[in-house]
Amino acid sequence: MGIILAPLINLLRLLWSVLFLPLRLAASSRRPEYVKFRLSGDPPYRRVRAPRWRLFRRSDPAAVQSLETLRRQIEQLGRDRRVRGIIFEVDGLEISPAKRDAMTALFDSARRAGKQVLGYGVTVSNAEYELLCAADRIYVPAAGRVDLTGFAAEISAVGRALSRVGIRAHFIRRGDYKTAPELFTRDDVSPIQRQTVESILDERFRYLIQAIARGRRMSEADARARIDRGPFSARRALAEGLIDGLCSEPELPQLLALGDRRPKRDGSPPEARVGTYPDYLATVVLPPIAWPRLRPRPRLGVVSLNGMIAEGRGGTFPAGPVIAGSWSVMAALDEARRNPRIP
Repeated sequence: MGIILAPLINLLRLLWSVLFLPLRLAASSRRPEYVKFRLSGDPPYRRVRAPRWRLFRRSDPAAVQSLETLRRQIEQLGRDRRVRGIIFEVDGLEISPAKRDAMTALFDSARRAGKQVLGYGVTVSNAEYELLCAADRIYVPAAGRVDLTGFAAEISAVGRALSRVGIRAHFIRRGDYKTAPELFTRDDVSPIQRQTVESILDERFRYLIQAIARGRRMSEADARARIDRGPFSARRALAEGLIDGLCSEPELPQLLALGDRRPKRDGSPPEARVGTYPDYLATVVLPPIAWPRLRPRPRLGVVSLNGMIAEGRGGTFPAGPVIAGSWSVMAALDEARRNPRIP
């Protein structure tokens, strides 16, 4: 079926591209000089197909759908000499350190292509600021703030509370650093648990200091001193050299056009053309087309293991834990092995 449908879909997409060619030629003069992306939540590495009932919902055109999609879009922008820079706006970004490193690599690839990389945020958290330090410049509105405060963690021990109501927890512990049962068995935090948590916090704090020192071109001692004085209002952050300017989002086009002395026809200050990636594609004469393949791509099979591994079929039990049954796991692995699309 794919051998029949793929040429038909490719032909329709080619006709569609040719049909709108005159409109793209007319719009090419309005191509954005800066393309804006919004980073929020936890964007996946690869785009997950949306459910059917969500296909016709309106989505934010600036939102990053996945890191893989963002990589292809940055590569397309990097080949366009008329694009001067890329703006990354953070808004409630919650990502792991590994994903933050992957995004930093994308910033570097845009910079190697000769594009300016600009960061923008209203209320910038520790993790968001660590990412924005990889940008060339950072802007925050005058009413915004940089919540640069370092990292903290809370450890609980409820053994005494349980004993007061006549409950005593029993666990089998296999090693000094298997500290999960201590939540229920101890009255205080053990030295091993404290050491484990503090080592994790120290590691994250070290990465934050290194990112600030590298991105803001200061020593690690100065970066540590900045964190100790946080959090910051936007004006204090500017005075401390943590950001490069105060600017609201509507003011960005004028700020980015400061080097352009040509006023508009109505005499107003010049403005750089800022748009989203769909805005950019609407002005490209020959935009990239996702041609369906005659042969489907190989897939990466994923077998999820949730919960404790035990013999049997497993599953989710009422008021109980999630069990990864050995029989179910073996059946899933066997099904993946028989799938011809999984190499």
